[in-house]
Amino acid sequence: MRTIAKAPLRIFLRYVVVLAAAVYVHHAVAPRLLPDAAVPDITLATVVYVALAVGGVPAVVCGFVLGLASDLLGWGPVGLGALIGTVSAAVFSHFRGRIYEGSLLVPAVFAAAAVIVKQTLAFVLVAAPAGPASFGWLVVGKVALAAAVTAVFSFPLLFVYWRFLPPHRT
Repeated sequence: MRTIAKAPLRIFLRYVVVLAAAVYVHHAVAPRLLPDAAVPDITLATVVYVALAVGGVPAVVCGFVLGLASDLLGWGPVGLGALIGTVSAAVFSHFRGRIYEGSLLVPAVFAAAAVIVKQTLAFVLVAAPAGPASFGWLVVGKVALAAAVTAVFSFPLLFVYWRFLPPHRT
């Protein structure tokens, strides 16, 4: 009976460690190793993986917590990361069991799509009030670069997650 009770706690602690590590790497390690334009959104890639691997309420809670932590430690409007993380977790949880079969390509593509939405909303909320002169191909290029970098860096990250936190089989 004790081994059954310890298993959920062990899995929960694994997720806590992984989520804390994702926030730490995203805000403390990656910006020191990479130029500003090439920093992947590790927290959003983590939310996408948890949504596809676990789904449901745990994924939505993970999205909110990681998004809020990212907002509080980063720049920009507080609440945007929490909103994007929560909505991404809810939307991508819908695809769990439908198109995700343990492939690393699907979470990487979804993470890139979520980064495009997050970067576009951040631009609209922060830079667009400055006027139409603030928009240009530079902004589009920056959003596309952020999505591409997140997708590329998601592959090794998702492989580690897949080994450490295997998807829950339904």
